[in-house]
Amino acid sequence: MDNTSSLKKSFSRIWTLEREVLFYSLFLCIISFIFLRSDLSPATIFKSILPTMSGLWWYITAYVITLIFMPFLTKALKLLGRDMHRKLCITILIMWGLCYGVAPFLGLWGRLGLNAVELIFLYILISYYRWYINSWTRKTGWTLFAIGVIWIFAVMIIACILTDVTGHVLFMNVYHSYTRTFTLPSLLVEFGLILVCTNPKREHHSRIVNAIAGSALSAYLVTEYPATRT
Repeated sequence: MDNTSSLKKSFSRIWTLEREVLFYSLFLCIISFIFLRSDLSPATIFKSILPTMSGLWWYITAYVITLIFMPFLTKALKLLGRDMHRKLCITILIMWGLCYGVAPFLGLWGRLGLNAVELIFLYILISYYRWYINSWTRKTGWTLFAIGVIWIFAVMIIACILTDVTGHVLFMNVYHSYTRTFTLPSLLVEFGLILVCTNPKREHHSRIVNAIAGSALSAYLVTEYPATRT
């Protein structure tokens, strides 16, 4: 993540991604037509032709939308400066990370159903860390990670106990709400892992990790294709 994003770079990345996604969507559509015809609906066939625009895979669509807005967002954030950028991050953390994250089942500030908006919010937070914060260490990362994990597990244990006592599934629904991307416990885990796994002073590259990461998109596309998912 840098501050030199351009619309040309974004569309170049989108075009590269779109070719791979289109290949998998058409390939899976053909395979499903041959072997899983009963699970292949006309809507799925149409979406397979325009996978990104039709939202065949929600994450791909959200990511592409984020890439389109990223150059403008990056420029705007740099113009805001460090102080206003920090205030924007605090506002996001309070409104969604805290209010929505502490009691997500109440639906405060909406349920953030727009996945692209979630990615944009995360970009705002992560860009502030990458551009302005140099004092946080791996120890800070482990601390944030531990707090987030303990928080989530504590909610899970309490929810299980209350569900057994009352027989209502409401408490488990509350727990599942805490596992969403933009709740405060999840943000603590996410940022903690970023701090733990990144070290600006010493970069480390692993061919094994890169190979696994490179195959993650393919696995996601195959397992989340409507016909194969059913």
